[in-house]
Amino acid sequence: MFHLGLWLLFDWPRTLQPTTRANRAIVQIANAQLVWVFGAVALRCFLMPGDLDIIPARTDAARRDGRRLVAEIGFAVLPAARA
Repeated sequence: MFHLGLWLLFDWPRTLQPTTRANRAIVQIANAQLVWVFGAVALRCFLMPGDLDIIPARTDAARRDGRRLVAEIGFAVLPAARA
């Protein structure tokens, strides 16, 4: 996940040293909260894919392709999450 890599990408907390203690905390806590929110949404998408059918797919093939796309995106993100 992209937000997990921000600590390494921006070299936090070293690069946040010139800011105030409150700003350092806010930036890192806000980022951690985004990781939890995105993770919860991803988990819900995988555990309850039927709830994503707000507009029913016109064909079974379209529904199958949509689920395949969600799975492919998930598998593409897994190696990044391990890094």
